[in-house]
Amino acid sequence: MLDAIVVGAGQAGLAASFHLRALGIDHVVLDAEDGPGGAWRHRWDSLTMRDVHGVADLPGEPAPPRSSERANLVIPGYFGAYEARHGLPVRRPVRVLRVEDDPMERGARMVGRSCA
Repeated sequence: MLDAIVVGAGQAGLAASFHLRALGIDHVVLDAEDGPGGAWRHRWDSLTMRDVHGVADLPGEPAPPRSSERANLVIPGYFGAYEARHGLPVRRPVRVLRVEDDPMERGARMVGRSCA
């Protein structure tokens, strides 16, 4: 049994995992993709780091600089290196289908259904 489960290893999920680990909260991050980067892995090749907006720093590390490099390679690399450097407990591919109250615990615990 874990104290927390984070669904999705995108920017918000990785930041949440970083802070949960810092607080000593036992958790796992479940992500549906085969590798790091989430939706960034599927962006078109012509989108460069110079063109992207909204990529913020992950806790403790600056976001990749603006450049002519492909965003669909840079951001997944940034996320993957971050996961590894901080030892974040990301499990993939795991698709979360549903999260609900555990009927035996009357709302004190949640259970999920996923497929790997």
